[in-house]
Amino acid sequence: MPYLLECTGCHRTTKALRVFRFSDLPGGFDTAPGDAPPNVYFAPRINKPGTYRRTLFGLGGRTNGVADVDVGLAELNNVDGRLDEMRLYAFDGYPLVISSIADRNAPFASRTRMLTGTMEQIEVTADVVRLKLRSRLALLDKPIQPLKFAGTTIDASKVEAEGGEDLKDAPRPLIFGAPLNVPAILVSRFFNILAIGQRFDAILRVRDKGGLLTWSGQDFTTIAALRSATVAGGQYATAKSLGLIRVGGNLAGQVTVDAVEGATPAQRTAAQVVRRILVGQAGLVAGTDFLDADLAALDALAPYEVETWTGTTNPTILETVSAILDSVGASISPDRLGIFRIGRFSTPASAPERTYGWTEIQQGDGVGIQRLATGDDGRGVPTKKITLQHSRNYAVVTENDLTGSTITSDAAFVAFAKEEWRQEVAESAAVAEVHKLAPEVTMQTRLVKAADAKLEVARRLTLYGTYRDRYQVPVPASEAEGVDLDDVVALRIDRFGLDAGVSFVVTGMLENLGEDLVTLDLWA
Repeated sequence: MPYLLECTGCHRTTKALRVFRFSDLPGGFDTAPGDAPPNVYFAPRINKPGTYRRTLFGLGGRTNGVADVDVGLAELNNVDGRLDEMRLYAFDGYPLVISSIADRNAPFASRTRMLTGTMEQIEVTADVVRLKLRSRLALLDKPIQPLKFAGTTIDASKVEAEGGEDLKDAPRPLIFGAPLNVPAILVSRFFNILAIGQRFDAILRVRDKGGLLTWSGQDFTTIAALRSATVAGGQYATAKSLGLIRVGGNLAGQVTVDAVEGATPAQRTAAQVVRRILVGQAGLVAGTDFLDADLAALDALAPYEVETWTGTTNPTILETVSAILDSVGASISPDRLGIFRIGRFSTPASAPERTYGWTEIQQGDGVGIQRLATGDDGRGVPTKKITLQHSRNYAVVTENDLTGSTITSDAAFVAFAKEEWRQEVAESAAVAEVHKLAPEVTMQTRLVKAADAKLEVARRLTLYGTYRDRYQVPVPASEAEGVDLDDVVALRIDRFGLDAGVSFVVTGMLENLGEDLVTLDLWA
């Protein structure tokens, strides 16, 4: 199967972008005048069209957790030194596309996209140019908050809220959804102005050393107006669009806040919070980089409220999005076209895209179907007990950190504030009876309601409290066309009880384009 490779580089001096085009066809490949782009040449330079790994969650057949940035490698012929000029270009973070095509006379529009990724870097040697590839998840593998505190609010004359020198260069906090009891960050000690996040839609509660404060009824749009306001002791004012509050009187201790970002519960679901992060923090575009239809489908399956608060840490966008999606059992991964697909992981629920038998499975030379342990806790052994943590308390305290009146009059909050997590448990006595080494698993989520956590932990016990199979199945690349991550395929072979055909979810694909071979990682 002939291949075409397109990679974009940015000239380090002129900053001009250039698309380099290569093929493995003798004599190369030319697009026609009516093609898009027209009349461009793919030079015959491809030595190895690439090996490329794509997974739903990561190596080892995992079916939950933070997604990995998958990697790959392609190689170009540079024996004549004609590609030495590529060393003048930056390729890191720029797009790369590999397509297959029938032959040099086939219309360019008939090509099949094999992978859309991004570049890590290139290595230019005397003989070859090696292209190190990464999945488009690399675009999310960067700090979620580029904005930092200046640390310059060191006297009362400055009309700002940048914190003191202790906050210099610390990331500004971000709030999404409905986090509980977050410790507000003092950013102007002269006016008791505290930061909660980039913005918020409402404040549910403000506490000072556990004691409830009341809202003054004032919300401002500028720091100048907030700091010049009159706020009585025991009260607070807000600047919701700036993510700030101001507390009147003297601070007794740590100020904590229950705030919400997202005006309604329907805007605080995992799907909708992830959408705002992808657009606002990653700069992605709905319909081009991800699909609103995927998010709507996830909302229909798991309309649960979630939260996240970054404080002065700075996790990556990928870590943050993965943690939120994992809270409802969902994942994010790019498809062959480079579109980020979002979906809830489950047992095979649709008709298989393809069915593979011995005719399609590659055998011999040490290559063949392999039956493996799963990559989750227990490695395929059913889980007997799952503890699902939810409703995180971001400011764990002891009674010494609370006012005496809070301790005596607000027992529910005191109990909440002492523990970081609430939890729901689901367990199976039947599994424990049969499987002597059945694991007990604890999973953290960003869920904020016990009722939602109860539903989710029951679903997970069904998912992981059952014996699971994992297979790696090598097939010709042509047999994997139209198959992508999270699709359903079937195995029908006279081994392992698969005689009648069994459906599996595709959790990984290792594509060896040079050998026209795709190894599918399957789970059921």
